[in-house]
Amino acid sequence: MLRRQVSIYLNGEISPADRPMSGSRRLLIAVDGGARHLRAIDILPDMLIGDLDSITEEDRAWCEAGDVEIRQYPAEKDDTDFELALRFALGRSNGMVHVYGGLGGRLDHTIANISVLAGPAQVGRQVELRRGEERVFFVGQHIQITSPSGTLLSLLPWGEPCTGISTSGLRYPLDEETLFPEHSRGVSNELLTGTAEIRCRKGNLLCIVHPSSY
Repeated sequence: MLRRQVSIYLNGEISPADRPMSGSRRLLIAVDGGARHLRAIDILPDMLIGDLDSITEEDRAWCEAGDVEIRQYPAEKDDTDFELALRFALGRSNGMVHVYGGLGGRLDHTIANISVLAGPAQVGRQVELRRGEERVFFVGQHIQITSPSGTLLSLLPWGEPCTGISTSGLRYPLDEETLFPEHSRGVSNELLTGTAEIRCRKGNLLCIVHPSSY
């Protein structure tokens, strides 16, 4: 399996800064109507995937004219288009996966997109939902985060308590502690030095990184 960077574009809101990662060793996937974001900057995806019920005729024609690989699925299916795209991406690459257009907009879509990242096949695989400088991902057992000093960071247990949490480089450190989903203790921590480390022994620990201007 190649260690390629992957950019996935969904049909939600994106920031003007959300451009694909550059380089020949990257995989670029448009998910249904998410092709509009790439057409706006005239960068063809490597693949268009989904049931294609929200893509415009113009965007689809643009993909077809560019010989983009198209994988169309039935509208009535158990998996969302995002799940299909992410499963494909993780099967083709073991590198970082950046997902754009998955935050903001409809709340149910945002929550569903985060839930997809909580699956056992995804946790620990460096998959992030991104919008501008905002990043959303699951910690796994250990992660190191590099971001400017003053960056805000929230740690939220997803669905169940998270135990054995230890951190370094944060204003409010944790030492072998437990966070509970019904409490907000992990919200709005702050990077002190530009680098932080987070360890979690058990549970799905969601990390949300915001620029300090939030």
